[in-house]
Amino acid sequence: MHNDSTYYKPVNSGFFYSLIFALFITVATACHHSDRPAQSSRYLTIAGETMGTTYHISIDTFLDIKMEIDSLLIDINKAVSTYDPASLISRINSSDEENLVLASNIHFQTNFTNALDVYKATNGLFDPTVMPLVNYWGFGYRKRQVLDYSDQSKIDSIMMLVGMDKWRYSEQEAGFEIRKPTGAELDFSAIAKGYAVDYIADYIEKTGIKNYMVEIGGEVYARGLSKKNKSWAIGLNTPSEDAGFTDYEDIVSIDGIGLASSGN
Repeated sequence: MHNDSTYYKPVNSGFFYSLIFALFITVATACHHSDRPAQSSRYLTIAGETMGTTYHISIDTFLDIKMEIDSLLIDINKAVSTYDPASLISRINSSDEENLVLASNIHFQTNFTNALDVYKATNGLFDPTVMPLVNYWGFGYRKRQVLDYSDQSKIDSIMMLVGMDKWRYSEQEAGFEIRKPTGAELDFSAIAKGYAVDYIADYIEKTGIKNYMVEIGGEVYARGLSKKNKSWAIGLNTPSEDAGFTDYEDIVSIDGIGLASSGN
C-alpha cells in the first residue's frame, strides 16, 4: 500500500553522541586558546633605503599601510638626512647665512631640541655639530677617504666651528629661527635613525597593530610576536670593521623596547 508519509531513518545514537563530544572538545579548545595573541596568516614586509642606510619593517596585519609608512620615512629623510643634499638639514648646513628663519618642521625641530638636551646633559660630550670634523676624517656624507696624514692646523680651524653652544635656536609663530657660525654644520646621525624608528612604531601602534618590528640602520624597536609566534630575535652585529652583515656577537629577544644592534 502506498504511504505518502516521509520515512526518516533513525539517527545512530553512538554517532550522534560522538558528534556532540567532538563539538564540545572543539569549542573548549578554542576557549582555552582565546587568550593567546591572534596570529594573522600574513606579515607585511616593507624594506628599502632611507637616511643613507637601509630599513626593514615587519608587521602582523592585513592592512596595506606600506604607502603611508614610506611617506613618513620620506618626510623624515627630507628633514634630517645629510645624505640628501635637498633636505632641510643639508640646506641649513650649506647656507652662508648666519641667521635663518624657516617654516615649521616637526622632524628637524624635535631632533634639534633632543640633541641640544643631550648636549647639555653630557656637558658637550655628545655634540651634533662635529659634522665638519667627521667629513674631514672621511666618515661623513662626503665621499669616504683615508687621510695619509692629519693637518693639525686644519683640525684646529675646524674645531672653531664645533660646539652646539655656538648655535642659537628659537621658535617663532609660524616656524623657527636658527643662528649659526658660517661654515658650521649639524649631524643628527646619532639620534635621527632612532627617532625615525620611534616615529614609525608610534604610527603602527595607532593603527591598532600589536605585533611588529621596525629596523633602520641597525636601530630596532619591536613589540609582540614575530611571524614564528615567538618574541622578536635580534642579532647584535659583531663589533669589527670587517664584520659581515650577518656576523652576530649575540642574539637577544625584545618586546616593547628599542636597541642599537650595530657593532661599530
